[in-house]
Amino acid sequence: MPTRPLKNLWKAYVESLDPVAAARECHPLSVAIIVGVMVSTALVARYVPSVHKLTQFHDPALPVTLALLGGACSLGTWWLRGGSAYRIAFLQFLDVAFYGMVPVVMAVLSAPPAAHVFAALYFVMLLRWGLFYSLTLIGTVSAVAGPIAFCGALQTDVLTWMIVLIADLVYVNTALNTRRRRAETLRNSRSEDIIKKIDALLLERHEAASAELKTSMAVLMHKLKNDLGPVMWNLDFIHENGGLRPDADQSLSDAIATLNQATETAQSFLRDIRVESANPRTFWLTELAQSYSQPDLQKPLQPRVVCMDIPNVLVCGSREYLDLALLNLLENAKQAGATRVTLRGEVQFGGTKVSLKLADNGPGLPQTVRERLFLPFNTYGKSNSTGVGMYLSRRMIETTGGTLTLESSGPEGTCFEIVLPIGSTRGSTPPAPILRAECTDSGDGKP
Repeated sequence: MPTRPLKNLWKAYVESLDPVAAARECHPLSVAIIVGVMVSTALVARYVPSVHKLTQFHDPALPVTLALLGGACSLGTWWLRGGSAYRIAFLQFLDVAFYGMVPVVMAVLSAPPAAHVFAALYFVMLLRWGLFYSLTLIGTVSAVAGPIAFCGALQTDVLTWMIVLIADLVYVNTALNTRRRRAETLRNSRSEDIIKKIDALLLERHEAASAELKTSMAVLMHKLKNDLGPVMWNLDFIHENGGLRPDADQSLSDAIATLNQATETAQSFLRDIRVESANPRTFWLTELAQSYSQPDLQKPLQPRVVCMDIPNVLVCGSREYLDLALLNLLENAKQAGATRVTLRGEVQFGGTKVSLKLADNGPGLPQTVRERLFLPFNTYGKSNSTGVGMYLSRRMIETTGGTLTLESSGPEGTCFEIVLPIGSTRGSTPPAPILRAECTDSGDGKP
């Protein structure tokens, strides 16, 4: 049907308009100024002798009528603000058509060079419209069809024709750029909405996984206690009543100690999974770094640690949690094949936070591992790992207001960043600064 393409064109025109912005542009005060300027220009060109002598303009009725009709359409847009978008679009179509013909009619009915001045005003008007309206076929017809028809129907000099045609081309180009810019803004807005929804979904799944993890560990702990309880009671009974051979007493004592250790380990693991919020306390960052750089303080399972530019700041957080997180990162670096880890500090955010970066010289992490690095039960290259180390490390840092993020990972190595808040130094004496210190673990527990 022939009407279907027209409906699609009209729908595209309506969708290209912003009814709220259109209504704002049609405020009665603005309409009064615009119509007043157009009407007064036509009257001055006709009835002021000195101006009339230059313009040779004789009939102000047509431009005055067009200006008043345009003003009526603008006021109608203001009156319908918040109403039907199709009605506002129709009024805007007539608004642009009537206003656009006013300077062209005056240019056609005036003598040069006044005609060229009125044509230049039409050029400026179309340039502004191009910045406001997106390019559509109906919008283009509204802006250029009437002026071109007037220029073609009446005798017009060549320069006026050229100015009008150039103005039409500039309008098309400017409106096309406006359309592209608005489409890009819309795409970016939709992308931001999608990213927010993905973040919310990931957070929801992360919280659900954490809750499921806690529940599973509680069930596991309960079952472990129930299963080990009778065994411990029986072993204690046999041991106390001397029911075994004398040479089995030591083995029985060792078995009881092993079971006690297993129970304590399970309880400790459950406490770590829960990671209760710790009360923030202040400690010197340099003192923490010295525990990894001083050769007399042995830290097993570490690669070579090099501390550089550690600032003398008082950190607000949990020293125990931070130490556990650092040990886990160093253990992971060693298991990945790294032989050196650089620990570097930097004060950021106007002195309110301190950044601690751990960069190793390992082979890096695959992209699939990076995406799930901080999720529970995520392992890579470890046959006996529970997959909760990085999850717990981040949770422990976050409980005291800090953050743990993966800054980069590639063939040159992996770098993690820990950001912690800086506490007040009032009443505290800072230790000696660490410019560069290192400690090498030989693998046997001796530095």
